[in-house]
Amino acid sequence: MALVPPDSSFLGIRFALGVVLRTHPPTSLIDRFAPLPVSPAGQLRFVGEREIPAFDDAELLVRDLLADKLLHWDPSWVDDLGSFSDRSRQRRHLARVGLTRGAAARIEQVNRAAARIRAGHRPADVAHDLGYFDQPHLAHALKRYIGKTATEVATQSGDPLSFLPDDGE
Repeated sequence: MALVPPDSSFLGIRFALGVVLRTHPPTSLIDRFAPLPVSPAGQLRFVGEREIPAFDDAELLVRDLLADKLLHWDPSWVDDLGSFSDRSRQRRHLARVGLTRGAAARIEQVNRAAARIRAGHRPADVAHDLGYFDQPHLAHALKRYIGKTATEVATQSGDPLSFLPDDGE
């Protein structure tokens, strides 16, 4: 839970698994409040000062962060894990992503389930298709990882706090 002051506005940018903001290691962001450096004038302080982006400017901010080498993503790190023991792979994945491989897979699975429910699929069918034991197992996962029931997911429209894709798949 986070305190939200009145008249606040937020912009979220969802990155691919493994993208790292060099000023905030992955493990420092999981289940924690990690403030970004902001000047009294309301500008982000990474290298120099940048305006806090509006929706239309988010891609420009990401390009700037990449150009300043503040964002990093190396897809080859997944392949590099093949020669290690299971325990070493788990430790290295946790260090790179901030989540265990199992947790990352469960989050991806529940996001797929929520997207299908939002697209109009019946929760019982989604539970069966995505490998949940039963509908209550799906309901528990939705509540734990998304904080919403299947009914709430199905009826949300334009939820500004949603990270779910709009296409349903």
